[in-house]
Amino acid sequence: MSLLRKETNKYPTIFSYSDEWSIGSLSERDLETSYAFRVAGKESSRKPALNERVLIIAKKKNGVHVFPAQVTGEVTKDDPRRDTWYDRGGNKWKYNYSIEPLGETTYLSNEEVIEITGCPENKNRRIWVDIWANEETGQWRQSILDHLLQ
Repeated sequence: MSLLRKETNKYPTIFSYSDEWSIGSLSERDLETSYAFRVAGKESSRKPALNERVLIIAKKKNGVHVFPAQVTGEVTKDDPRRDTWYDRGGNKWKYNYSIEPLGETTYLSNEEVIEITGCPENKNRRIWVDIWANEETGQWRQSILDHLLQ
């Protein structure tokens, strides 16, 4: 069974790391690992498609560290990158994908996210929760992706 969708999602898929499940309890370490090893992992079964542009984030209280990437394939059981985070003291992700970063890691404060997206302050955290994949959050995610690719 393929981990990849046949059709691209309408809006960017989120790969989200949080301190709770991260290497050394620092989500930035998971983000750096993802960037360095060209791999993204997640628990949510919301699959990206091959060549889909996604957002990889490390959630913080007052903002996010984020970089845009493109999915280049799935990580098979034989690929040692599958356990990249687990081998370093982090989570063992259920779904793993090969990625190619499309830009550098950037920190966006909650205020910057609101400015970029036009999202109301009381909803800006929803942008980063992948299961909230409706039209509204999708447009906000697309705005962030477009901003990061400028």
